Amino acid sequence: MRILCLLLFFWIGLSPLQAEEEVRVLIDVSGSMKQTDPNNLRVPALKLLLELLPPETRAGVWLFADDVETLIDPAPVDERWKQDAERLSARIHSNGRHTHVERALAAVTRDWQAGDAAGNRHLVLLTDGMVDVEGDSAADKASRERILTRLLPAFQRAGIHLYTIALSDQADHPLLKQLAVATDGWNEVAESAGELHRTFLRIFKKAVPRDTLPLRDNRFQVDTSVKEFTLLVFRRPDSPPTELVKPSGQHWTFQDHPDSVRWHQEGNYDLITVASPMPGEWHVIAKVDPDNQVMIVTDLKLKVSPLPNYLLSDESLTVTAELTERGQRITRENFLRLVDFQLQRAGDASPPWTLEPARDPGVFSYTLEPLAEPGTYTFRLTAESKTF
Repeated sequence: MRILCLLLFFWIGLSPLQAEEEVRVLIDVSGSMKQTDPNNLRVPALKLLLELLPPETRAGVWLFADDVETLIDPAPVDERWKQDAERLSARIHSNGRHTHVERALAAVTRDWQAGDAAGNRHLVLLTDGMVDVEGDSAADKASRERILTRLLPAFQRAGIHLYTIALSDQADHPLLKQLAVATDGWNEVAESAGELHRTFLRIFKKAVPRDTLPLRDNRFQVDTSVKEFTLLVFRRPDSPPTELVKPSGQHWTFQDHPDSVRWHQEGNYDLITVASPMPGEWHVIAKVDPDNQVMIVTDLKLKVSPLPNYLLSDESLTVTAELTERGQRITRENFLRLVDFQLQRAGDASPPWTLEPARDPGVFSYTLEPLAEPGTYTFRLTAESKTF
């Protein structure tokens, strides 16, 4: 059996069709983190993930080692919640003795397991070790077995998607991958703590993707439908300060920008939020980075049917998309005939596939043939029109 991993990235105001989202994050604080994350880069990486969460999301964060500690209580994400989360993130440590994964997973999902499988439930697990409970190797083995035979089926029944991150070669990679695949989540391996920012970003884009704009050569076009944008710019240690240039030509920096602009800066990234942005072409003065992106709040959205993260190599996949305005599907033929919906596989020089009108008015679809080779595939779906 061969498994294909799928990543679908969206451009031009696009988001998947989804119910209420809830994200819970479990951070390993066992003593081994002193070696794998000596500079505690879990803190800025977690801050990035939490800053990116859209306002309608519920979220919470827990720390675990021997026991489980609530860092940030689950609650709707708003400005106050983000401020509290940023402050409390500084409490992440590396002082625990054991890595009791079973206890942690059970504790933070207890209410999910007891209730109905309503909404979209995402659990992010970051660890650098094996299952390590108090006792001997037999106790560790028994705990690992209970995770697979008791907790995993419960997660599947409760509709919980696990996104697992292994931060060292010592982590239990087979266990983490099995949990992710079996719950249609996602599995990542961070070779070093310095990669955590980008790892968390990829997890975020899989769990709760936001509407985005194309960023080409550090330039992006904003129209009147965009109410707000958040720009993420990664920086290298030797990079000069990031600058953001308005369509009018005015330059903003971290040290010099209007009070209405929120500019959050960490050691290797800038996160800039601009409300009611001026229409036109914006320009970022920084090194081009493939992970830089522009997330937006807009009434015009391109929504995509939910897609699995993993496919068998003999499975086909139908992708459907629709444009909405203020939550309502656009069905006006005189508008839609000017829109091109296209799907393309990253790294493929072949012409993109065109989505064709489906049976339902305003819905477009394309069926991908089975992908023969196992591996991770990235697809980009775009909606392009001269009218927006």
